[in-house]
Amino acid sequence: MSQSQPIDISCPECTQEKEVVAWTSLNVQDSPEAKVEFFAGKINLFECESCGYQGHLAVQLLYHDMDLAFCAQYYPPEYMDDEGVLSMYDAHAVSVADLYGGDEPSEAVIAQTGYMLRPHIVFSMPELFYYVVFREKLAAFHAER
Repeated sequence: MSQSQPIDISCPECTQEKEVVAWTSLNVQDSPEAKVEFFAGKINLFECESCGYQGHLAVQLLYHDMDLAFCAQYYPPEYMDDEGVLSMYDAHAVSVADLYGGDEPSEAVIAQTGYMLRPHIVFSMPELFYYVVFREKLAAFHAER
């Protein structure tokens, strides 16, 4: 499921306040219009009309593509030192979250959703963008074969 909410931001350059939409989860099947905005570089981008400053919001974002069965998690770089974030993964960057509500999932369920346990973790929005482009190009390449 996609999740976004409006937040008020002060421009770091001129302190002009503005309300922007902050996305924390983007499921491209649920929100195809947001996928278009993502590829246009507009997701979680702050643009100040007053002074022209542009910068990405320091909010985490999960990009989820159910059709291609992958997800990528963006964290702002300062999250690398956050024990709360570090405790969400084991030493191999596998999620320790209980995605299945304590129930033992069937092999079919794991085959369909197991990729959610291993999100590709990135620490910059451009890196997230390039990873998504790479996955889409891989899917197109292998679909042609």
